[in-house]
Amino acid sequence: MRVRPARGLNSLVWLLWHMARVEDVAVNLVLTAGRQVLDDGWLARLDVPRTDVGTGMTEDEVVEFTVRADVDAVRAYPGAVALQTREVVASLGSAGLAEVSLGI
Repeated sequence: MRVRPARGLNSLVWLLWHMARVEDVAVNLVLTAGRQVLDDGWLARLDVPRTDVGTGMTEDEVVEFTVRADVDAVRAYPGAVALQTREVVASLGSAGLAEVSLGI
């Protein structure tokens, strides 16, 4: 069974999902005000009902997430997010990246 390694610590399944969710939200929802990779059928594939990034989840919620999540989908999701991130970065070009980094 996939559980937390110790009380208060998140499982690898949760950490991998969380990192991908943060990138997906930051790049695709905030930066481009566009559609998240999660919106492309990943919610069902991951078998988790959460659209947030998991910050503030209770102990029980993390355990439930860890047991429920489809591990193969959690392993594949970051790759799909990274592919979309590369496409967004390429579309911005140097000037666009400078604007983003300067906050203009």
